[in-house]
Amino acid sequence: MDSIDEDLSKNETPENPSDDLTIDESAAIRLYTVEWEQPHRSLYSLLNQTLKGGNREELRPYSKYLKLLLTALVKIPCVPPLTIWRGVTRNLSAKFPPGTEVTWWSFSSCTTSLTVLENNMYLGTTGVRTLFSVEAINGRKVRDHSHFVTEDEILLLPGTHMIVQSQLSPAPDLHFIHLKQVIPKQTLLEPPFEGAHLYPELKYPWYKKKQFFIPLSLLIILSIGAIIIGSVLGSRKNDNIPIYQCMDPYSSPATSGTGKLPVAIVFGNFQRVNQIDLAVLNYDEQSVDILSGNGKHDYETEYRYMTDSAPSSVFNVDLNKDGLPDLIVTNGNDDTISVLVDNPDKTFQISIQYPVGDDPISTTAGYFNNDTQIDVLVANSGDNTVNLLLGDEENTFSDIRIIFDVGSKPVFVISNDFNKDGKLDWAVINQ
Repeated sequence: MDSIDEDLSKNETPENPSDDLTIDESAAIRLYTVEWEQPHRSLYSLLNQTLKGGNREELRPYSKYLKLLLTALVKIPCVPPLTIWRGVTRNLSAKFPPGTEVTWWSFSSCTTSLTVLENNMYLGTTGVRTLFSVEAINGRKVRDHSHFVTEDEILLLPGTHMIVQSQLSPAPDLHFIHLKQVIPKQTLLEPPFEGAHLYPELKYPWYKKKQFFIPLSLLIILSIGAIIIGSVLGSRKNDNIPIYQCMDPYSSPATSGTGKLPVAIVFGNFQRVNQIDLAVLNYDEQSVDILSGNGKHDYETEYRYMTDSAPSSVFNVDLNKDGLPDLIVTNGNDDTISVLVDNPDKTFQISIQYPVGDDPISTTAGYFNNDTQIDVLVANSGDNTVNLLLGDEENTFSDIRIIFDVGSKPVFVISNDFNKDGKLDWAVINQ
């Protein structure tokens, strides 16, 4: 090890590191993240190459540092289960057929943001690339102890065991591999100290504990019995059935002016005045009107914003997390979506266009890759696909599209957690 880099790591380390780490433990992580100057190879590169090799005797020179690094990482709490990303500039799809169990024996640096990988220093946006999407369960967030404090780096420990879920090649040189981390049946990495936890501790709620379950079950049974008896006795005392009259709950309709050929509408509190407003999409004028509510059941167009050609659908979702809805519009003729993010002054920013498939006709949004950024799903009627655009921390979307083939002429897409596993699913209607 280069003593200069050791000194640099210690000098950068605060006296009271976060996560209850000692200075030496925090400095060990920082030293791992340092890029050494050419022609020297960085410590993480040498260490990981040795970990990947089959000869464990070659790890002896690293033993003390490895013990310190593992101790530091295990002290850091596991991040909640989430999807993280890792990329390499090679085609590795042949080595990861679906259903295969794989183990990464080295430390694996991952990120929660795809925009980091688009940097030419890592994966870039051209050439042969493999992008791993990992459903991680025990990643450690090391930014507070990293030499690069602006990167949301998630580190996976040696012995990370996963099952290949699927593969996708949206472009000839771009390959996606979906991995799901599982706890291995055999111990692949020994805890570095007594009481250490490599994986999150399972915490059972009080109602699953034995001492509560039996009394609670008896109480529920007695309550159900009491309800049944009460219903029977109550029905005997009163044989009079009330007569309900059907009344029209709606008054005569009120009308409001819009642009030419309105085709879609959504509602939301767009104006910060605690009133329901409307956003109406105008096909002929390539625009979206914001109709402000006034509490008197009529609406007036207050703002108009331009979209691309032939807008076909609109969806509202809070992209910038300010508590107010933003707008996503599909544009059929230009094969784009327009994203309008709200300003603090009740207006919207100029729309930003993102390319999608042929003839986009419907869109929805949500946390599809289980991070904290909104992603967008678009159904494209012209090429029979659904495109997934992944969001980032800047309220924008990656140029990398994940493309799914669907049935003929999809016209509408929705999303929800259909199988109750805590992850968004989606469904599409095909004509």
